[in-house]
Amino acid sequence: MRPTFLVGARFRLGLVGAIIAATLVFAAIAGATTTAYWGYNYLTASNPSAGTCPGAVAGIACDGWNNWDYSEAGWNSGRSSWTLGFICQSDGLLWGHLYSGSETFTTYDQLWSTFCPTHYNRTAVAHINGGTESYNYLQARSVIYP
Repeated sequence: MRPTFLVGARFRLGLVGAIIAATLVFAAIAGATTTAYWGYNYLTASNPSAGTCPGAVAGIACDGWNNWDYSEAGWNSGRSSWTLGFICQSDGLLWGHLYSGSETFTTYDQLWSTFCPTHYNRTAVAHINGGTESYNYLQARSVIYP
C-alpha cells in the first residue's frame, strides 16, 4: 500500500503541470494578430473586382505576403461555393478547401502547411460559381502568431 502523501503529491504536481500548460496555450492564443482583409461583404464572381488581389481575376480577395499561419473566414450567409486557403510563394497558385452549402454564422480555419511547402504565403478567399445563390457574405482574415 502506498503512503497517502505520495498520491497527494503526484496529484498536486499533475495539477500544477496542467495549469502551466493551459497558461502557455492561452498566452499563445492571446498573442495572435488577426487582420481582416475582406468584408464583411459579398463575395461574388465580380466582387471583388479583378486586380484586388494583384494579378488575380475578379472574385478573389487576398492579403499581402507574410508568414501567415491561418487563413480564416467568418461565413454569414450564401450558398455558392467558395475556397479558403493560401497563395503559395512556391507556385503562385491559390490552394485551399472548397466550401459549399447553407450553414451560416460559422468560422472556418485553414493551416498554411496543409497547402504550401514554405511558410511565406498570402491568405486568400475565392468565389466559385455554382450553388443556388451566386454569393457568399463573409469576412476573410489572416492570422499570424509571434
